[in-house]
Amino acid sequence: MTSDPKIAQGVAAASDEATITTLSNQTRAHPEVVKDLYREEMRNLESTAKVKNFIGVIAGRRVKARLKRKSKSTAPA
Repeated sequence: MTSDPKIAQGVAAASDEATITTLSNQTRAHPEVVKDLYREEMRNLESTAKVKNFIGVIAGRRVKARLKRKSKSTAPA
């Protein structure tokens, strides 16, 4: 792990973008929709989490669940 905060932020941003791309591909949701949901979940988790090591993973899971619920509610019966 690096002690340089700028490098750490760059690594985190690259990881976030990879997560957003993966979620977009898996759910077939538009990347901008996924990015907005992911950022919202990250903000919520960052403000409440005591341990911040895995909030990206948790945010990704929450976004995927939200997109699944949304697709089920809009799917024709």
